[in-house]
Amino acid sequence: MTTVEKDTKTWVKNLFAIVDHGTPEELARYFADDGVLRFGNADPVVGRENIRQASRQFRQSLAGLAHEVLSAWRFEDTIMTELSVTYHRHDGQSLTLPCANAFDLTADGLIARYQIYMDIAPVFAPA
Repeated sequence: MTTVEKDTKTWVKNLFAIVDHGTPEELARYFADDGVLRFGNADPVVGRENIRQASRQFRQSLAGLAHEVLSAWRFEDTIMTELSVTYHRHDGQSLTLPCANAFDLTADGLIARYQIYMDIAPVFAPA
């Protein structure tokens, strides 16, 4: 996918369908070659290949996840989203957390910067 559909919420839902059920390779195709992904206050991950690897490692740390897109807004080349994310842990427990994301897009609709605003610590806290 290299362009943003006219309907911003559809673009966001399609992206998170790939996050939830796709592969890290599919997700990486949404990013510019020098795209940046930052989850909370973690160090930024720079570059499509590094994003693919980080996505794979993150997915392996969970049994599954599901994003519910509550809202999505587009302001020129920036998309903002409000989400509810359910994380399924390997121990069988699930936890749903609020989340907000910001995407800065290139002129051709690829992700230049993706910032995730959430506290994921409860997902990895001891049961």
